[in-house]
Amino acid sequence: MVKIYKFKKEIKEALKISLPVGIGYISIAIAFGLLAKNSNLTLLDTFLFSAVLYAGASQFMAIELIMAGVPVIGIAISVFLLNLRLLVMATSLGVKTDKIDKKAIPILGLLLTDESFSMLSFTKKKLTTVYSLFVEIIPYLFWVGFSVVGYIIGDILPEKLTISLGIGLPAMFVALLVPSLKKNTRGIVLSIMAGTIYGIIYITKIIPTGWDIVVGILLSSFIGYVLIRKGVI
Repeated sequence: MVKIYKFKKEIKEALKISLPVGIGYISIAIAFGLLAKNSNLTLLDTFLFSAVLYAGASQFMAIELIMAGVPVIGIAISVFLLNLRLLVMATSLGVKTDKIDKKAIPILGLLLTDESFSMLSFTKKKLTTVYSLFVEIIPYLFWVGFSVVGYIIGDILPEKLTISLGIGLPAMFVALLVPSLKKNTRGIVLSIMAGTIYGIIYITKIIPTGWDIVVGILLSSFIGYVLIRKGVI
């Protein structure tokens, strides 16, 4: 009985913080479903994109690259680089996973996002298997479910509403970027630098479409690392 009560308490605590995140995913997930439909992907493709890749911004980017005719290897590298930060996030959570069943680690790793990392990292106590799973699974179900919903209702929604949902992606980027910019000026400098580097590459067309993102990420990361290492910023 004590164990069941403990599980219920952990599930309740997890739902309290994960449900708002899941609700926040709704508009962006619908926007992804609409984009997928307009890009001539099938319903199954859309479902698998969200259920297997489950990478938010990377999914939007991948579809844009597919439509631009970028080779599969270029898309894979771009998605990998964009999601590389999750390796760092997963590693930093390692110190709090003593009580988590090792068999659940691969699932928790697959479902890790920027939002779930924030929720788990701000949890003061040691993470448990049940609590961590519910923190991550709830937003995942919202994302996958409403991606499919967005695809299905693509022909039903008014055009103005469809366009308004398209701001979900830029809004998500802003939400992720602004908190880090408030903490120090380094984030501002690095963001401007990365945007400038990619802008130059994009305008000059010196790198083929798709690969320009890969080169932009690598070049910005390298220059940023050097500047930070030398204490310039």
